[in-house]
Amino acid sequence: MPDYDNMGFPVAEVSSDGAFVLGKPDGTGGLITTATVAEQMLYEIGDPRAYIVPDVVCDFTRATYEQVGKDKVRVSGARAGRRPTPTRSRPPGPTATN
Repeated sequence: MPDYDNMGFPVAEVSSDGAFVLGKPDGTGGLITTATVAEQMLYEIGDPRAYIVPDVVCDFTRATYEQVGKDKVRVSGARAGRRPTPTRSRPPGPTATN
């Protein structure tokens, strides 16, 4: 990374089917390849069969990574599972935002 002042932070374009394309702004540093995306996914996810987020438990064991352009990788094949057990109280139904 030659220039930390011009680091390219990833941007995700998410499709309605759950697939997403990771990219970064043109002219910024960094590298987005199938290898860097797969490595980061494995680094962030303790159990790729049961990655728990607030709304769902995800299974990334069938995820595929496809280079679709310079610094653009499409990730597809992840599956949503059950809703996780809440770890804190939350009000029932939708919540209003202020």
